[in-house]
Amino acid sequence: MSVRDNGKAVGILTLVTGAGIALLFAPGSGERTRREISLAARKAGRRVKRAARDFSDDVSGLVDGLEQGAGDLREKGKEMAHDAKRGLRDTLEAGEEMLVKQKERLANIRG
Repeated sequence: MSVRDNGKAVGILTLVTGAGIALLFAPGSGERTRREISLAARKAGRRVKRAARDFSDDVSGLVDGLEQGAGDLREKGKEMAHDAKRGLRDTLEAGEEMLVKQKERLANIRG
């Protein structure tokens, strides 16, 4: 849920609360006023539940995305470590081969 959606939910809740308070002070029969307050409260409750559900869905989506991203990074890290290990091993093997050749060359020079 974005900041704009949070502001929207707060605005709706404020509007409904204000309307409920206005009804309390508005002239009219007590029964009618109670019905209108009850209706406004039910509407507000549905809107708040909807906003909470949307927020929960957004957070769940964010968590799922982060989990996927973390898994992808972990796999990429494993691949990079494996590649680095293979590169180091290849470099060491090439160094050993070069050392053997140099020793043979030195032995040939000495006679």
